[in-house]
Order: sequence, then structure tokens, then C-alpha cells
Amino acid sequence: MGRQAGNAVSSAPTTRELSIHLDTLLGAALCKNSQATYTRAWELYNEFSRDCLGISPALPIATPNWALFLAYMFHLKLAPSTMRTYISALGYIHKIRGLEDKSNSFQVQKLVHGAKCLNSSVDQRLPITEDILGRMIDLLPVVFSNPSIRLLYETMFLVAFHGFFRIGELTVRSSDEEAALQVQDVSLSSSAAYLNISMYKHNSGNASKIVTLDKLDSTLCPVAALKRYLRQRSLFPGLLFCDRCFKPVARSSFNEALRVVFNFLRLDSTRYKGHSFRIGAACSAAKKGWSDAKIRQRGRWNSDAFKAYIRVQL
Repeated sequence: MGRQAGNAVSSAPTTRELSIHLDTLLGAALCKNSQATYTRAWELYNEFSRDCLGISPALPIATPNWALFLAYMFHLKLAPSTMRTYISALGYIHKIRGLEDKSNSFQVQKLVHGAKCLNSSVDQRLPITEDILGRMIDLLPVVFSNPSIRLLYETMFLVAFHGFFRIGELTVRSSDEEAALQVQDVSLSSSAAYLNISMYKHNSGNASKIVTLDKLDSTLCPVAALKRYLRQRSLFPGLLFCDRCFKPVARSSFNEALRVVFNFLRLDSTRYKGHSFRIGAACSAAKKGWSDAKIRQRGRWNSDAFKAYIRVQL
């Protein structure tokens, strides 16, 4: 038998409640990084509409306004990749509302391509090779007198390199500590370490991925370092990388530690950055003959963007 009419009426959600559920569902479809990017894109378009057109932003965006907005971003000297990202973000806003999306129109795409041609540049960041990584590890006793801090950064360096990590996945920038790797995300075996990450770039479905760190017969073994670090840290819940008081490693602190290490090694800290671990990992994998598919999978790339990192000479 069906529900009684009285119960059906009393339990039926209001339109406002359904709107809240709708916002929740749409929010869950995007990872936090994408949500923040889309918000920035809309705020910038709002600024453009107000300051340049003298009107409030309205959807759908008219074709001439797409073009003028691109010109506005070019005037602000935004990188072509950022311009493309913001155009895609505004296109998503149209699609999710069932509006006609002109972000992929011929004119818009040609304008984006023109910006890329005028601003083409080579990535100046250099890769951290295995040789440089070894020198960095050897230097840590000189830079850090505290053994626990030394082990902390040794482990972070090795995990960042061998796991193709972005530094934002291992450190915190704000109060959002859940965005970085947690100690409960780590599992160990005799031959490998497995890191379960869910907060990573391009994760639109909140799906987790397992990053495998293989045990190496080397002083640069990330598994051995991680085991030593976990014995020191204990398994108290929270962020994986933190000091003895469980204070998380801020990205600014990590970058400062890198800068000091690079300066000791007489390496240009303007060209060696935190992302140099990820660049170096891709270069090292290519040098070892890994297939594109394997590099793409290990580095969690959705495209062949990693090929821009591969250097002819390592």
C-alpha cells in the first residue's frame, strides 16, 4: 500500500529545502580547488562588467563580452593558462544552468590562442634530479640541528619526489588542514608504502587515489624514511607531516627550508622550487624509459601536460 496522503504532505520537502540539496549536490561535483577557481573567475568577470562595461554581470554572457573579457585579462597580464581556465570556469557556470555556452566559440578560442602566442615562454623551473635529491638529504644535518626536524624534511623531500607530489598536497596554506595528507591515509607493507589521497588537482568527483611508493635499495628510499618518521611521529590522528607538537608544516615553512637548502648547495632558488620535485620525478621516470601512460598514472595527470616538464638534458 502507498503512503497515506497526510504523511506524504507532512514529509514532503519544501522548495527551499530542495534548493539547498541542489546546491549541495552541485558543490560535491567539484573539488575544493575547482570551486575556488570558479569563484575567482566569476569575481573577475564581475569586476570587468562593473569597471569596463558599467553594468552588473548577467548570464548568458554575450559573445562580444567574452571577447572583451579576454582582452581585459590580457590587459591584466594574466598567464594564457589562467585565461583559458577562467574562460572554462565561466563556461561551466553556463552549462550547469542550462544556458548557451559560447566559451568554445571559434572567436574565443582564437583569442586565447593569440594570447598564448604573444606570451609564450619556457617553464624556468628546474627539476630536482636524483643526484640533487641525494645532495639535499646529505646536507640536512648541516641545515637542521634538531634530529626530529631533520627527519621530517628528509621524509617530505623523498615522498614529494618519489610520489610526484604537489607541495600543496603535503603542506597546509590556511586553516583547511584536511586538504593535506593525513596519517590515517598511510599504510605500509614490507615492500611499499601506500598513500590514499583525495584532495588533488583535477579531482572533480572526490575520488581517492592510491600513491604507491616502492621500497628502494638506496639511501633515497622513501619507504624506509617514512617508517622512521612514523615511529617518531606516532599514529596520533591528524596531518601526516607535522612537528613533535603536531603543528602542521605550512607551505611557507617548507618553501623557506627549501630556499636555505638550495642556497647551501649554490643552486638558484628562483629556479628550483617546491614543484621541482614533481618536475624532477617526471624527468627521472622518462629517463628510465617509463611509458607516457605510466608517468601520467603515477603523477595523476589527466592529459599529457607532464611532457612540458621533460627536459632533454638532465
